[in-house]
Amino acid sequence: MASELEVTYQGDATLYAILRRHEDAQVFNVATRTFVGWADADVADYDIVLSDRDGDLYQGDWPSDINAGDYRVLYYRQEGESPAITDLLLATTDVYWNGHDIATATNIALRDDALTSLATVKRFLRLDHIADDTLIAELINQVTGKIERLCGRRFKLAVHRQWLEPGLLGMAFLAQSPVKTIRRVAGGRGAALSVRYEGSAIHAAAAVTEESVDLIQRDADGIATTTSLNFDQYGSTAAMRTAIAAVSGWSATLTRNVSSTWLIPRPGVFAMGRNVELAWPDQDEDSVRCQPAIGSLIWPEPCMVHGPVLVEYEAGFDPIPDDLRAVATELVAQAYHAGRRDPSVRRENLGDFSYTLVDAMDLTDGQRAKLLPYLHIPLAREN
Repeated sequence: MASELEVTYQGDATLYAILRRHEDAQVFNVATRTFVGWADADVADYDIVLSDRDGDLYQGDWPSDINAGDYRVLYYRQEGESPAITDLLLATTDVYWNGHDIATATNIALRDDALTSLATVKRFLRLDHIADDTLIAELINQVTGKIERLCGRRFKLAVHRQWLEPGLLGMAFLAQSPVKTIRRVAGGRGAALSVRYEGSAIHAAAAVTEESVDLIQRDADGIATTTSLNFDQYGSTAAMRTAIAAVSGWSATLTRNVSSTWLIPRPGVFAMGRNVELAWPDQDEDSVRCQPAIGSLIWPEPCMVHGPVLVEYEAGFDPIPDDLRAVATELVAQAYHAGRRDPSVRRENLGDFSYTLVDAMDLTDGQRAKLLPYLHIPLAREN
């Protein structure tokens, strides 16, 4: 086999490829025919020259003496007389070399809540090759995050958990909308778990965040450590009790086995030689009314509401609205094209795999107008 390495590029240029091994990030040294640690001074020993095949296609041969395995191919445009660490990175491709041929695949998993798809972007860009699939997948993830940050919300239909303080008016707004289902609204304060420390630390405290139970210690030298027991791993208070007891010096007593995600957040409380109670909202609020489109909750008797109140609900869009998908697709395309034509946007050291293209993109007035109806002003904290 020959010409396994290929990249498209418009114009006349000197292009080359560099091979990195996934397992240890070492680079293939063409001069010594071995994989070595990266050294900026030796860049000229790493380049595999690509030949111009006309029609914007450049190709090169894969080194036949490389063992089978997973590799990353980086394609560059040479700016001077020899390869340099300031050369423009054109594209990257993740491949598997079986000893005779290569197979291309992206090792960047698209977010489950991505606002567009690889197929949609490639159709928009009129791309019929897979050489840039990894880059495009990464850009889709970055663009999704950027739009979420700009709008202050998430979009894909999902289950959310939020702690609210309804206030005197008996009204609160959820962070995500439109609301499909309210699974639980609960207030009150019931005992679920008690935590205690009897170890040798000079200070110990227990805290509850919206994601974990944190055990905080400070040793005799004044060095602080925190053990975070995440709800994703310990889903019930029974499982949390076992996990706490496994931490040196700590013990826990179970009062009520409930979902760990229902534990009421609280700051660190001194736990040396004393029990710290971890509570849960044990009173369901059945009379709350919801306006799904805007995500507002209204209590019929405001004066009777005492926070914090837990709300578990399902909200978002399925499928993603066409205008949101269009903006995401356009932004990915903008970032993709910017990286190909503007060295100032995508000039990076050869040893750096990160991309900063999306952060450099500005939204057009039309794109901002499409996002305007989805802007969310956060009025409560959401998990």
